[in-house]
Amino acid sequence: MRQFSFACMLGYACVMAVPAYAWTHSEISVVAGLQNFVIDSGVDSGEVKILTDKTTHAIQFVNGKPHLVPADAPSSPVAPPNILPHAAVTQGERNIAAAWLATATDRYNHGVLGDEIGAATAATRLQNGDVLRYDLPADSVFEDLTPRLYDIDGDGDDEIIVVRSNLYDGAAVSVLTVGATGLEVFAEAYPIGLTHRWISPLDAAEFDGDGVMEVAAMVAPHLQGVPSFYNREGQRLKRFAAAPGFSTYYIDSSILGMSVILDAHSDGRPGIVLPSLDRDTLYTVGFDDPSKLKIIETVHHDSEIMTAIAATDIDRQGGADIMYGLDSGAIILIRR
Repeated sequence: MRQFSFACMLGYACVMAVPAYAWTHSEISVVAGLQNFVIDSGVDSGEVKILTDKTTHAIQFVNGKPHLVPADAPSSPVAPPNILPHAAVTQGERNIAAAWLATATDRYNHGVLGDEIGAATAATRLQNGDVLRYDLPADSVFEDLTPRLYDIDGDGDDEIIVVRSNLYDGAAVSVLTVGATGLEVFAEAYPIGLTHRWISPLDAAEFDGDGVMEVAAMVAPHLQGVPSFYNREGQRLKRFAAAPGFSTYYIDSSILGMSVILDAHSDGRPGIVLPSLDRDTLYTVGFDDPSKLKIIETVHHDSEIMTAIAATDIDRQGGADIMYGLDSGAIILIRR
């Protein structure tokens, strides 16, 4: 286990290393052709499915020890006919029943997600069955695969977090909402100012202890790797903290789940679990106070993290455990 520290950089917060708590991590097995981890929402327990190029596995505990067992392929909702290739439908439990990205277009030739296809439309199906669309103008695309649903303003209804990329100013975090006449912009960050640079949303949570929901995103996840945190001020998302040196993505991949938000030590402060920029180390990053980020946990490996990071109560002992896979094919389980 190694310590990690950053030199403070102009425009970024300092991330301070703190002594790591003892998480128990183990290598369960090594599998050939490892592809990804997904949480099967069609299973009541939210079972983690381990996908290889030929098989599907799950974790089963026998006498307190984890074992890999054969499993059914993960269930998935029926995809709308116009959904973006490789994209996923996000299912919701509040006002929005489902959200997806649609209307494939090649008008922005970045190709960061494995092809040069973006989405011109964000779509939702409400709980009452109504389908709403938000169509972008010709100078933008949704450069994303999975909309994220969160109640940003605490009114009981979900908003939709996506990445919008402008052909001239680059990517920005965008939040849509269900308005009086359909989908509309709820809040949006300033574009990063460079085309062919990408932002990957991480999720939303009340990170810094102020009682207000913030949005987290990774700026240039395969270059500088800058997790950034945004507050909403009217219709503008404004960045209030950031630090370089992490990653949630590697080039040409379509895996966008290489991070998870959880309360690492049940202290009421959520943190983000994510890889280092070289992806050989897993960190949990959180706030020490509203302006200072800190590293809470550190787990180092001899090969790169290559799958999504899944968090669920795998051992049924209470609290979320963490699973992910390495490019060596190793299956890693962290029990907290």
